[in-house]
Amino acid sequence: MAWTYALGALLSSLLVLLTYAVARPHHMATVAAAAATATMVALVGPGAAAYLAYRSDNVTAFRTTSLLSLVQTNAGVLADLAGRADQGARST
Repeated sequence: MAWTYALGALLSSLLVLLTYAVARPHHMATVAAAAATATMVALVGPGAAAYLAYRSDNVTAFRTTSLLSLVQTNAGVLADLAGRADQGARST
C-alpha cells in the first residue's frame, strides 16, 4: 500500500509540474523545488504517522469484530444445529 501511495504522490506532483511548465516555462526551477518539497511532505508525513501508530509494540491485543466475531461467538450453537440435522437425517 505504501508503494501505491508513493507512486500516486509522485505522479500527481509530476502532472502538476508538467502543467505548470507548459503554462509558465520561465519559473521552472522554483516549480521543481516546490514540487519536490510537496512530494516529500506528502510521503514523509503520513509515513511517519503510520510508522508511529501501527508498530507491533503499541498493540496489546487483537479483537475481531462484525461477522467474524458473531460466527466465533455462536460456533457452539452452529455445531449443535449441524449435529441435530445429522441425527434428523439418519432417523428418517
